[in-house]
Amino acid sequence: MIQIQLNPKLWHVRQPEVTRLMAPQYVDAFFKDGSLRLSSMAQFRSYPDEERGDPREGERHARHTNATGSQFIFINTAPAGGNAYVLSFTASPHLEELGKFGTDGIRVKSTFQFAAAIAASLPDFAEGVEGPCIYTDAMVLDRNVGPLGDTFFPKDGGLRIGGHDQAQALAQMQAGPEFYFKKRTKYFKQCEYRMVWLVTSGVPPFIDLKCPDAVQFCERITGAQVPTNNP
Repeated sequence: MIQIQLNPKLWHVRQPEVTRLMAPQYVDAFFKDGSLRLSSMAQFRSYPDEERGDPREGERHARHTNATGSQFIFINTAPAGGNAYVLSFTASPHLEELGKFGTDGIRVKSTFQFAAAIAASLPDFAEGVEGPCIYTDAMVLDRNVGPLGDTFFPKDGGLRIGGHDQAQALAQMQAGPEFYFKKRTKYFKQCEYRMVWLVTSGVPPFIDLKCPDAVQFCERITGAQVPTNNP
């Protein structure tokens, strides 16, 4: 539970309990010394099994609509996450339906404290974000970057291209954490919950960490608690 001081009142945030399913040997390694592998967003996009990854992970396509209804769609060919590590969990209580991801698991009792412990072990850590995935089949996300005036839509009609103000507006359209969490709706039963750590440098496909401080915020889920129909 997170508490925020509202001077003089308190606001409480009930955190979800999320589970990462893995093969038993990786769960053993985590509870032994905090061994954990974080993948990059690029690695997510490369998985041949779309249940685990999606080639469209991190797309930063956005749409802005002005007051008169004219729309501008920004298609960015450079996906988000060039400096991000990601770890996926499930918030689903029906773990038996997700046995293909592993027979054992790590259940995180405090996502905020777990993510902070990982951040303390991560070289060049800059900032992080966590939350549930956004399940949508829309190619673009609607972004409200405020009134743009004539930045995109001149009064004489048409579409204006170029200029400092427009560059700033485009930067706002492709900023924000939403692009790290977009996932197609056919996977909504996974109830995926993600943690994203941003660093100040480029990232390799994955990084192996030892973070024993993270173990205290977790409990082990065994195969008996995660039945699977796999042969």
